[in-house]
Order: sequence, then structure tokens, then C-alpha cells
Amino acid sequence: VAALCHDIGKLFSVPNHGPIAAEMLKPYVSEDIYHAIYWHQDFQGEYYYDYLGKDPKARERFRGEPWYAFAEKLVDQWDAPAFDPAYPADPLESFLPELERVFSRPKAMV
Repeated sequence: VAALCHDIGKLFSVPNHGPIAAEMLKPYVSEDIYHAIYWHQDFQGEYYYDYLGKDPKARERFRGEPWYAFAEKLVDQWDAPAFDPAYPADPLESFLPELERVFSRPKAMV
């Protein structure tokens, strides 16, 4: 669900899409997932920040955070490879059971 929904903030703002998506998902996800989504653009920056004159190692400032490994996985195993048109992707329907489970109730009510 994090991988599928982490870019929903792009509907409102590309530069700030991580924080927007994280806030939208916050009632439904763990703190680790919230932080990984919030900061995923700095993790993704390893692939393109140098072209923008930004630090491509921006993710390093978060090393040691409990959510760091999940943010790496989100970006390096799911997000970055998905830019390849040949990347094997499951059909959206396959995500429905997990989406329904996560969004059926906010985490505070579970």
C-alpha cells in the first residue's frame, strides 16, 4: 500500500508530494511508513539529485532512524525500478484486498 500510494501527493504538488502523501496516509499507516513516505523523495534523490545541484546522498542524514530500511526498500526495490517500462507490475486488482484492509479503518480504531 505504501508503494502504491506514496506519490498521491503529486496531484497537488510535485516538490512537496512526499509530505502531502504522508499526511493523507497518516491515519492508516505506522509511524515508520509515514516517515518513509514523507522523506522518500530524498531517498529517491540518489538517482537524480546530482542533476539538480542537490546532494544525491541526502538520505544519509536519516541513517539510524528506525524507518530507514523501509524507506530504502520503498525507493530502491519498488519506486526506482518502476520507472522502467519493462518493470513487471502486478495488476491493480491484486492490491484491492490490502487496500481494503488498510483503509477500512484508521489505525487508531483498529
